[in-house]
Order: sequence, then C-alpha cells, then structure tokens
Amino acid sequence: MSGFRIYSAILLIVFLLVAACVKEVDQFIPYEDDTLNSLIKDLSDPADTTILKANRNGQTLLQSKEGFHFLVSEDIFEYEDGSDCICEDLSLEVVNLSKKGQFITYQIPTNSDQEILDGHFVINIQAWDGTKKLKLKEDYHLPIYLASTQRSEALSIYYGKTRENLFKWESLGTDSLNQAIEYGVWEINQEEIKGYKFNSEQLNWVSLQRKLDVRPTQKVCLTLPENHHPNNTLVFAFDRESRAALRFNTSGSDDLCASLPPGMEMLIVGINRTTAGQYSLSLSEVLTSPSNVIDLEFDFMSLSDIRSLLQSL
Repeated sequence: MSGFRIYSAILLIVFLLVAACVKEVDQFIPYEDDTLNSLIKDLSDPADTTILKANRNGQTLLQSKEGFHFLVSEDIFEYEDGSDCICEDLSLEVVNLSKKGQFITYQIPTNSDQEILDGHFVINIQAWDGTKKLKLKEDYHLPIYLASTQRSEALSIYYGKTRENLFKWESLGTDSLNQAIEYGVWEINQEEIKGYKFNSEQLNWVSLQRKLDVRPTQKVCLTLPENHHPNNTLVFAFDRESRAALRFNTSGSDDLCASLPPGMEMLIVGINRTTAGQYSLSLSEVLTSPSNVIDLEFDFMSLSDIRSLLQSL
C-alpha cells in the first residue's frame, strides 16, 4: 500500500469515528441557496492573518512568521481613490496558505487556464493606513523576500484574478521586468536573508508556483446527495504528490465539475452547510478515470471537527 493510501486511510478512519460520534438529527432541516458565504466565513480562522506594522518614515523590512519579508515604504502606496497615502499607521495583513485545508477555506485553487500548478508559496497581502485600505501606485512594486534553504526549479510568479466569478492564477509572462525570481543571500537593513527575491506588481493573492507535467485534463463531475448543491457545498481535489488543489465549480448547470488529469490519485474533500448551521463532510480517495463521474457521500460533523480535519490535510 502506498504512503498516500495509508495516509488517506488514516484520515478516513478518523473521519468515520468522528462522524459516528455526532448525534443524529431527528428533524431534517432544509437547504437553501444562500449558505455558501456563511460556510466560507465559518471556516476562516483569524489566526491565519499576521499583522505587520511599519515605521513611519523610510523603508521598513517586515517579517512574517512564515519566512516572508516585505520591504515597504509609504511612497509605493496610495489610497483606493488614487490619492497619496499619508501613511501615519502603515501595516500589512498577510495570510500564508501553508496547509492544503486552507485552500478550501479561502477558495483558492491552483490552476491557470488549463494548466495545473503546484502551490509552493501562496500568500494574500493587504495594505492599510489605519482603517484605510491601500493599493500599489501604478508602475510601483512591492519587493518580497522568502527565506528558504532549498531552491526549487521552474518557479514563476502568478497573481490571483477573478474572471466571470471564477478564481484563477495568471502569469505576467517573460516580457515583464518584474517576472524574474532570484535566489541568493540578501542583506537588507543589516539583516541577512537566504532565499528568493521577487517584485510583486499587485497586492491581494500572489504566489510562486510551478506547472505540473500532467496528461491533458478531462471534465470530471460530481454526483451529490439530495439537497447538496453549488450554493451550499464546497468540493476540492488534492493531488497526492504535490500541493495542487483543484476546485469543483459549476459549468452552466447545477453540476459541480473540474478539469482533472486521468490516472491521478486524488483526495476529494467536500463540505456542506445547512441554513441552520449544520455541517457535513465527504472525504474519499479516488483514481481519476474516463468515467468522468464521482459519487460523494456526506456525514454530519461539527464545525470544530471539520476544522481539525482540514488542518491535518
């Protein structure tokens, strides 16, 4: 039995034991169409966000607990209306997706058009002056350093974009001057950093990822239980050998579908929430095949137990 199957089997056993301990519901509570946002809000954890305070004048090297360093100064930011930032209380809020379960929590798949990406380093950056949100000035960039003792090959910079209500990653391409990723030892403000250096042309979702060499993808759809539908159910597929995370989305119908390579061992995780705040979870290991249909079964589970399972992925 492969290591992934042993790992998945352990997760399934834990899942079944926890589900068995959940008290049965005597009265069925109907599902409605406005619960997905509540589900996403419930899954989020304020502890995921690191707040970094900058000095009032000059450049400040801000360091997150995950090894990211940001070289900030007030002259690179402006308010959302385009006016210059006074920046009396400059800070960054940073979320680093270090665990697979967080890709579900924040609805962040790792794909770019028809390409599947390995989500090596994925972060969200928000800049603030007190309670006023900031953005980068046009033609300015945010220098980012990532401490790392090991160098990964074939990494590219990707920015998170939402197109037609679907999130995807986009690369600037080789023509951009800010597409370069350098690896070395850097001395910034008398601090030495060994790792990557790159310039981000936007805030929000930024990542260093590499393309996975996989077979052409095919459309795979889900069969969900009654009263489970795209407005109250999140489903992701995780590759066993990488940090690839793919979301099942609607495609002009009520079906949830994703483009997956055939013959790929994946862990399928589904989470459902009722309007009354009841939760259920589906966890299964599958080998993608030409059948193009995956049946999911859900069991009721508490929110705290679901969060724990997501942390263990």
